[in-house]
Amino acid sequence: MSTKSLAKMTAFVYQIDDEFHDERIGDTHRSYESALQEVQRFVDVPFGVEPNCPPCTNWRKCQREYVIKKYEVNTSGRRQLVEETPVATVSAEGVIWHLAQTFIDKPKQIRHE
Repeated sequence: MSTKSLAKMTAFVYQIDDEFHDERIGDTHRSYESALQEVQRFVDVPFGVEPNCPPCTNWRKCQREYVIKKYEVNTSGRRQLVEETPVATVSAEGVIWHLAQTFIDKPKQIRHE
């Protein structure tokens, strides 16, 4: 099989993780934009309410660090991490966006109090 044929069979999927707790959050997405929209929905939820309630016992003083991970999926279904993008940190202090500008026009650092 040619290299071109193999390239056509490779797909990418995107997963949202809480990097601080090494926890996968939500479903797998077919596009970065879809995953980013999901993070936007997450940060609109008040801190302390799922999904913004960290799993640790001292969650009130903790945080969520949302990262979008891009995986290459080959024809056998095996996934390989190819990129990680820090997106937002959510805590009792508010939300800090780590992107210069998302496609939904959020500035770099917004705090929801």
